[in-house]
Amino acid sequence: FSRNGHNTLAINLSLGVDGRDGMFDCETPSLHKAEDALDELDAWLDWLAAQGAGPVVILGFSRGGHQVAWFAAERSRPQVSSYILLAPAIPSDAEDPARYEARHGARLEPVLEQARRMVDSGREADFLEEVAFMHCGETQVSAESFLSYYAPDPEADTLPLLRRIRTPTLLLVAGL
Repeated sequence: FSRNGHNTLAINLSLGVDGRDGMFDCETPSLHKAEDALDELDAWLDWLAAQGAGPVVILGFSRGGHQVAWFAAERSRPQVSSYILLAPAIPSDAEDPARYEARHGARLEPVLEQARRMVDSGREADFLEEVAFMHCGETQVSAESFLSYYAPDPEADTLPLLRRIRTPTLLLVAGL
């Protein structure tokens, strides 16, 4: 899309689904991991560079805002002139299990323990059945995928990532 001399590319991260458009289908078993977003953003930036595009401003909203902050903190790409984080997701459910329970009506810790046991026994690709995951109330998700989004991890919180970003970044948040 081009308007007034500015090009715009809006992407949906694949979440492991080729050609995904719109919300992730909760009937599809989840195998994607939170860190997959970093490689996907790299791939899009490679594609933009091959098209001769630049400089690039990356904007992310909510979970996407967190993923963009994580990318900005971990990877340096010269064609990125700045980042915009619009209401990035903070804190993670791992740091606030009550939030998971309020949203999904289920406790987070028993699901985390089940996923950890599966991973520890070498069954990281096995599925947890009928669990709440991301926006899905009941779905199938691999143990490894569930842990990547919900296990406590310093990369899961946007605020500490901000200190590591060296590219100009605009952070937009609001409160009630």
